[in-house]
Amino acid sequence: MTDSTAIEVVEGEFVQLGTVRAAGPTGVIEQASSVARCLGNIVDERHLYTNISGKKFVRVEGWTTLGAMLGILPREVSVIKITPDNGHGEGYEAYVELIRVNDGRVIGGASAICTRDERNWKTRDDYAVRSMAITRATGKAFRLGFSWIMTLAGYEPTPAEEMDSSNVSAQEEVAARTKWERYYAKQCAEAQSLGLETGALPDNGNAMIEEIKKAAKDLAEQVQRAKLLKRWRELWDKAKVLRIEVEGITDDTPNDEIERRGKELAAKIAEAEAQIPTEQEALL
Repeated sequence: MTDSTAIEVVEGEFVQLGTVRAAGPTGVIEQASSVARCLGNIVDERHLYTNISGKKFVRVEGWTTLGAMLGILPREVSVIKITPDNGHGEGYEAYVELIRVNDGRVIGGASAICTRDERNWKTRDDYAVRSMAITRATGKAFRLGFSWIMTLAGYEPTPAEEMDSSNVSAQEEVAARTKWERYYAKQCAEAQSLGLETGALPDNGNAMIEEIKKAAKDLAEQVQRAKLLKRWRELWDKAKVLRIEVEGITDDTPNDEIERRGKELAAKIAEAEAQIPTEQEALL
């Protein structure tokens, strides 16, 4: 089957857009603009889009919402299993039609595939690969006929599921890597201010995100412990001056225990300092 769309039917001076009739081209634009404004509110409120490089790509739920507003529903026609002999990896090809609900007329359609050649689908269950092929065909069918309305609503004309998954994954990976590299750099700055030694992350781009994340979290734990120990030493020194008995800590004392005992010691110090006469009281 081939991709097709026949979304406008001219009857006299009227143009039919789904189940919506408009008088001439100007009327079509007015009607579509009204639909686009309504659609935009729903897509934003329900967050029915994926942000890719700062651009909003509407997911299939948003495209089917547009269809429902126009009185058009998708119908699965066929799903064919693809074998490696077809020039693709194993997967599925789906074909979906668009049906006008008031008369059952087919007004559009499209095919799409999903295979295990794709990075995100290499190890996914069979039903999930099949379902994504149908999802992509649905979004594509609506795109062929109504991408201009989606553009009027302020979104990209391509469904999110149609975007090249490897590119999306790469962009997400770069964003995640950058986030954790910045977090590591922040922890390094704090560690250095506390006199801790830090190591540099690989700068050749070969470090995996999980490796960077682990290094950042490990360093964050070291920073947290160093802060707790620094605070404990400050309290310990004050306690000695005020002749407050304190039970010491060891290298094996957990962080949460150091924090708890630090709070208790701080309270004792505050109580002891409150009992010290002021200079004016001392001169009386």
